[in-house]
Amino acid sequence: MQQTLAVLSWKGRCRMILSEKKGFTLIELMISIAIVGMLAAIAIPSYTSYLAKSHFSEMIRAAESEKAAVATCAQITNSLTNCTSGSNGITTPQPTQNMTAFTINAGVITATGTVSGASYTYILTPTLSAGGSLTWSPSGTCVAAGLC
Repeated sequence: MQQTLAVLSWKGRCRMILSEKKGFTLIELMISIAIVGMLAAIAIPSYTSYLAKSHFSEMIRAAESEKAAVATCAQITNSLTNCTSGSNGITTPQPTQNMTAFTINAGVITATGTVSGASYTYILTPTLSAGGSLTWSPSGTCVAAGLC
């Protein structure tokens, strides 16, 4: 324990009193709680956002893996019309805990899933140029939510 020496004057007399400091003061505790509260106010939303993005990344990876199959189909058929799930070598990933639906129709890849109870979609739309190259445009409700 830390001891402090205090000198008090009472009616012209000086007395020395030995006092002990015990624990934290109320203001020290309140400042500590305020600092922890501020850190939590910053950390909890960041962690929640991180979790949502990590859950949604499963759908993004599944959609990205099917881009090669759609590109191959487009090169073989010279069109995106016949590039659908289950035809021309295009397979469909099975639904998982985070991904509830996955479809490919005319080359458009659509993944739907739930994150924190809300449903979001990730849509990759291909555009086939005259030279045969594909460009992909992402869209869906995940864009506005900042998940993809």
